[in-house]
Order: sequence, then structure tokens, then C-alpha cells
Amino acid sequence: MHNHWIKDFACFKNYIENQLGKRPKGRSLDRINNNGNYKPGNLRWATREQQTRNMRTNYSGVCITLDGTETIYPCLAATKEAGFSPRDVQSCIMGRRKTHKGATWKKK
Repeated sequence: MHNHWIKDFACFKNYIENQLGKRPKGRSLDRINNNGNYKPGNLRWATREQQTRNMRTNYSGVCITLDGTETIYPCLAATKEAGFSPRDVQSCIMGRRKTHKGATWKKK
């Protein structure tokens, strides 16, 4: 986090209010560059979908096994296009769930 904000929460809050405005419904604070800090110019209000795509754990490949057939998706976000929830797939990969829509998942 930006050093000045660590020392002064009011300064952080004022930056958010003045630069980003009031939090829109359905959005939360996100770093534009996920490898960067919470600092001026690297923050935005983002939807859950935007945050999912911006995760460090958005693997370069995701493997599904369903009814004995293995399929590989190029990234976590691509699972949504196939009718799966990237968030639930992520939970399977991280071991918080065993299956999603009857399938097992692992990172490639």
C-alpha cells in the first residue's frame, strides 16, 4: 500500500472519494495492475468479473474432467464461456470445493 496511506487512513479515504467517486453498486476496490501496490493511479471500482480476470491465480491453463473426459481451457476466464462459474472453478482448484457442475478441476 502507498506509504502515505498506511500512515493516514483519512488521506486514503479522501483519495478514493475525490478520484474514484462513490462506490457504484456491485463494484469493489481493485488494483488495475495486480502486481502493483494500492497506490494513486492503480485503483478502480471493478465488478466481480473484472476482479476475477485480474487475479494472480488466473492460470495459464485449466483442466476439467467430466464423465472421464479431460478438456483444457486456456485460462480461468474461458471457463465462463463454456457455462461454468470461474469463481467456483477457482474454489475447486484451491481445494475449497470438490466439484463444480459434476466436474473436477485442476490447474494445467
